[in-house]
Amino acid sequence: MKATNKHTQLTNILGIELLPEPHKTIYKMRYEDKLSQKEIAEEIGYKEGYIRVSIHRSNAKLKKLDKILEGKKYTDEELAVILNKWKRMRFEP
Repeated sequence: MKATNKHTQLTNILGIELLPEPHKTIYKMRYEDKLSQKEIAEEIGYKEGYIRVSIHRSNAKLKKLDKILEGKKYTDEELAVILNKWKRMRFEP
């Protein structure tokens, strides 16, 4: 994901680290290491379809966090509560 504003940058920094495994690893391999879905599947031993769905769901979950944070200012305590709730959300689009 390309960071376009402060909120997206915050989402990228915090949200990616809070993704559950193996989704965090898959996401990083795709966007940081720039590997194709096929390369990721071969490297970690998952089916290519699983990789595709994982990337899609990770993007959807990160977009939800970005929307929650959009245009608002939070105290550290409020942000911690939001991130904790977001982290526990079901991992689905």
